[in-house]
Amino acid sequence: MNTNLSSLVSTFHDLRQQHDELVLATIIETLGSTYRKAGARMLITPDADFFGLLGGGCFEADLLIHAQGVFDNHQSKIVFYDMRAPEDEIWGLGLGCNGAVRILLQLISTNNDEHAIHLIERVLEEKESQVLVTICESSHDDLKAEENYLIRYEDNVPLNPPEDWPTEIAPTSLRAHQTGSSLLSQLETEDKSLTVFCSAITPPNHLLIIGAGPDAEPVIRFVKELGWEITVVDYRESFLNQENFSVVNQRILATPEQLSERVNLQEIDAIVLMTHKIEYDERYLNNLTSTSAKYIGLLGPAARRDRLLTSLGDDEKLIRERTYGPVGLDIGGELPEEIALSLVAQIQATLFERDGGPLHKKTTPLHEDNEFSNSDLHAVILAAGGAKRFGGLKQLLEYKGTSLLRRSIDIAQSVLEKRVSVILGARAQKVKRDIENLDTRIIINDDWESGIASSLKAVIETLPEDCSAVMYILCDQPLVTEKHLDQLSELWLNDKSKIVASAYADTIGVPVIIPRDYFSAIMGLKGDVGAKSVITRYAENVVSVNIPEAEFDIDTESDYMNLLSK
Repeated sequence: MNTNLSSLVSTFHDLRQQHDELVLATIIETLGSTYRKAGARMLITPDADFFGLLGGGCFEADLLIHAQGVFDNHQSKIVFYDMRAPEDEIWGLGLGCNGAVRILLQLISTNNDEHAIHLIERVLEEKESQVLVTICESSHDDLKAEENYLIRYEDNVPLNPPEDWPTEIAPTSLRAHQTGSSLLSQLETEDKSLTVFCSAITPPNHLLIIGAGPDAEPVIRFVKELGWEITVVDYRESFLNQENFSVVNQRILATPEQLSERVNLQEIDAIVLMTHKIEYDERYLNNLTSTSAKYIGLLGPAARRDRLLTSLGDDEKLIRERTYGPVGLDIGGELPEEIALSLVAQIQATLFERDGGPLHKKTTPLHEDNEFSNSDLHAVILAAGGAKRFGGLKQLLEYKGTSLLRRSIDIAQSVLEKRVSVILGARAQKVKRDIENLDTRIIINDDWESGIASSLKAVIETLPEDCSAVMYILCDQPLVTEKHLDQLSELWLNDKSKIVASAYADTIGVPVIIPRDYFSAIMGLKGDVGAKSVITRYAENVVSVNIPEAEFDIDTESDYMNLLSK
């Protein structure tokens, strides 16, 4: 069953001939290990047929029941499936996939051209990546639930945002554009709430096959199943006119010297030369030195590859690192279909920057590295506030021979080594002098007066790409120790999809570890709304460590005097 976007659009056009309404099911959030990730979509018909897979069969039957409610009520719906419990604890269906998914069900009128699938089709036709913004839930007057927008970017600047576009959406939309991923953002303003799903829609990969021989046919079949665009070029018209090549997107008659005129080589992701005539492969290759394709495959042995590359002279260096020959992964077999499978697998691995090795030998999870290490956990000490209630800089208060801020850094570094940052705001330069000789990263939040949310967001914007979670620490909780941070880290290692909070005084809060899956929720915070709101919102995904010492913090002078007396 093909589940790529091109197939989704094609299936929609087939189904609209039979149905006036369909339900589009979209994964808008995942936690832990899941069959599909955010952005995966499937179509459901009124008679309970579905096209595409979201859960590998885990929850599709139940999803059909919810979809029927959408058909009946004509209202979108968000469904949450948690499959992280033991198998016999989930609905009695024998699941237990170690992950959770949140799915948006939208009713689509097949006679209306402003729905999500129509916008996806537009992106595929225009061949330019854009961000599809879907309003999942809204109390805004101008932005209604179920509305969709396409946002095009140039140099990270949105070119066509709607006039009523809330500024709070912009960070999530931009991040989706920059990372090519799908993100859910739940925004809270003074009296309004908004749940927004931003999904980067990218045109399918484009394969150029040069040489319409019989061994090209199985390659085309495999690639077509992946939903890629295919262009076949040959200098022999009779080869191109074969019925087996009717399924490709373009068949182009072109000599090697005509290639760059008749094919936009900058739109090509991978190229395979298979004319089986070395003089023609050499001439075609000579006209490929300007391509940006990540993969150029040359059929035949290594000696043939080297001869072809040497013929380019000084231009060889332009494509040498992107050229593969012999082509394919070492999977055995000599039949055309076996060679095609090997070739397409290598192209797929190259385009997605994978090594093509066996998955069972991977020492890390498929979608997340360092499963049993906290090397992807970073800590940030929040020290930007002006401490109005205290009346001075709490960060520099002395406790046991050092400042509260330096003490927090020392404790954090004892657990996470150099993966510790400090965010400063009020009188930043003075505070900075106290710690500038420490090996820690310092972030200055010039917008600190707008509230703690600005600091939480400034942190997210500066974290490295390999960061899987952030531990937020307050420097005015002086009784929190290395042991407590170790306990939080160890619990997080048991399930890196979980928020791990500190439990004290009948509540839960900081220090807290928040995984990357929730970064978009943090980016939606505003004013003096802190991490506690994210913990509360995702309470079903929170685990806690009992840390009664975290209850004590320094808000007033009497608190400080109490600390010194301990």
